[in-house]
Amino acid sequence: MSREKNDFRIDISEVISHIPTADLVFLCNPNNPTGAVLERREILSLLNECKRCKATLVIDEAFIDFAAPEKRSSMLAESVKTRNLLVLRSLTKLFVVPGIRVGYAVGHKETIGKLSIYTYPWNVNTMAQIIAEDAINDKSYIARTQRIVSEEGAYLYENLKRMKGMTVYPSGANFFLCKLMGRRVKSAAVLDKKLVNHGILIRNCGNFRGLNNRFFRVAVRAHMENMELISALRTILE
Repeated sequence: MSREKNDFRIDISEVISHIPTADLVFLCNPNNPTGAVLERREILSLLNECKRCKATLVIDEAFIDFAAPEKRSSMLAESVKTRNLLVLRSLTKLFVVPGIRVGYAVGHKETIGKLSIYTYPWNVNTMAQIIAEDAINDKSYIARTQRIVSEEGAYLYENLKRMKGMTVYPSGANFFLCKLMGRRVKSAAVLDKKLVNHGILIRNCGNFRGLNNRFFRVAVRAHMENMELISALRTILE
C-alpha cells in the first residue's frame, strides 16, 4: 500500500482496488510511524468508493493537530453526515495526557448509536472528563504547541537530513521516521542502546509491518533536547 521509494505515501489507487472485498477500511492520517499525510481529495476518493461498496472508512486522526494547516485535512465535519465514515481522535498526543486515557469517535448519529450499545458503563471517569473539557477549550495552549512543534520540527528535519549514515522521511506529525544507511551502526536496537548512554530514548520501528531493524522514530521535543539528539546522533553515526 505504501512504498519506501515514495517516502511511504499510501498508493490510493491500490487501496481502492481492495475496497470491493472489504467491510472496513482503516487509515491513520497522519500515519504512524511514517508521518505521511493524505490529501483531502485522496481521502474523499476513498470515502466515495467505500460508499459505493457499502464499506466503512475509519480514520485515526490522533496526530492531525500537528500537521501543517494546509495539510490538516480532517474529516470530522464529513463524518457526521455519512454512515460510511468514522473519525477517531485522541487527547494523548497534543495535550500530553496519556494517563487519563481519553479519546473519542465522531460519526453519523446512527453509527454512534450502534457503537454506544457496546460501550461499558463508566468508561470515562469524572476527573478525566473534566481534564478533557478544559484541555480542548485551551486555545492558547493549542496554538502555542502547534507553533513550537512546527518550528522545532523544521529545525530537527533539516539537521537530520544532513546527517551522514541515515535517511529521514518527511512527516506531518510530531515525529520523524529514520533509517540507518551506513555500516557503523547495524540496527536500530544497537543505536537505541548507544543513545541511552546519552540519556535519549528512540522508538525502534523494526516491529512495524513493512519495516526492518534499521528503522527508528524520533520525536520533536524542546529546542535543547532536539540539539542534544542531533549532537548524540552525529557522535554515534559520523
